[in-house]
Amino acid sequence: MKKLVSLAMAALLVAVAGCSGGGQSAAPSEGQQPGAASGEKVTLTYALWDKNQMPAMEEIAKKFHEANPNIDIKIELTPNKQYWTKMEAAATGGTLPDVFWINGPRIIKYAANDVLLPITDQIKADGIDLGNYPKALVDLYTYEGQNYALPKDFDTIGLWYNKKLFDEANVPYPDETWDWNKLKEAAKKLTDEKKGIWGIAAAPYGQDNYYNTIFQSGGYVISEDKKSSGFDKPETIEGLKLWVDIINDKVSPSLALH
Repeated sequence: MKKLVSLAMAALLVAVAGCSGGGQSAAPSEGQQPGAASGEKVTLTYALWDKNQMPAMEEIAKKFHEANPNIDIKIELTPNKQYWTKMEAAATGGTLPDVFWINGPRIIKYAANDVLLPITDQIKADGIDLGNYPKALVDLYTYEGQNYALPKDFDTIGLWYNKKLFDEANVPYPDETWDWNKLKEAAKKLTDEKKGIWGIAAAPYGQDNYYNTIFQSGGYVISEDKKSSGFDKPETIEGLKLWVDIINDKVSPSLALH
């Protein structure tokens, strides 16, 4: 099956430099993409799921084409709800895009099935300093000692709060002394169910909410050897229970009210 470069939400210029448009098994250096030396016309497909990033990606593709006139970039936008179904079908049929966005939960499935092109040699050849990225992200997109993508962007989870509501309830703003107990106390003071004001939102999302409290409580989702789940561990359950308690204490709407 043809090997392809995945984009771990990765930068277009770097990822395209490592794509196997000519069916090669190793990533060519930047400026030496398949067809670049000979002047052969090449069209590379680049798949993504976020329409909000389309203008930026189109501008990057334009700049890349200006530097490499014989290489055209065709951007394919697919909404996230359909994106992964489309990618899996394409992987099965050997028709994946040359470069595409991928996220952490799916990288091993694609890398282990030999449909992605390792870019370790390309990273070394281009002198890319992996120290510029959080080590956890580099490790996330590394499989059996090979790098398969570079991060394009990544999420930073934080606690957002409404200063107006805090002021009206005379509740001090969050600071470095906050722990779970202080969070729950503040949420109770902020909540006014009659006015439709909730102290906090216990959103049912792993990435945004409960993954973070699982790790805060010392639990884990998957073991380091990736052979067992941590969801039956007391620490993991404690991290999940925080959000259940918040809903039961009626300081957050339940899923039925979202």
